[in-house]
Amino acid sequence: MDPPPHVSTTIRQLPDNSFCMPTEDNLNHRDQHWDRLLDLKGVSALSATDLPMLESLAHTLKQVQQAHPSVCFKAGFHAVPSMAHLHMHIISDDMVSPCLKHKKHWNSFTTRFFIPLQDVIFEITEKGSVEVNVEESEALLKADLQCHKCTKTCKNMPELKKHLESHLEKEALLSNKAE
Repeated sequence: MDPPPHVSTTIRQLPDNSFCMPTEDNLNHRDQHWDRLLDLKGVSALSATDLPMLESLAHTLKQVQQAHPSVCFKAGFHAVPSMAHLHMHIISDDMVSPCLKHKKHWNSFTTRFFIPLQDVIFEITEKGSVEVNVEESEALLKADLQCHKCTKTCKNMPELKKHLESHLEKEALLSNKAE
């Protein structure tokens, strides 16, 4: 699936640097999802020597937020990476996407399996590394489907997606009232 033109343009505008390179993710979340590939094997391989790279990634997140001020983003890493290279996700927090189809994928972004960039920076600054319990992390992928904006638990992805649309409708109504 090709991302919409505005996403591709934005991805090309992301700065490439010596630490990492931007890549398109075919699992766009409301068409707002980027990955940054890093030449490391996992978040637990990061150390204090990687803090400049992490700060560079935080700067990339700020650039994405400035380019899309109406969208709320989060950035982070999967506790257990799904690719050979560690990669940071920058995703919109609406979590509405036709490509988000499975409980495992949903839980990889909405549970503690997703480790926010700022938490990684904090842990490395304070402790020198990020500890990951692989068994606990992988168990999170099997957790019940739960809305990331409220406490509602859903039986399946179609039910969850319908529920998420209700949040978007409420947000749109609030936004229209504020104007």
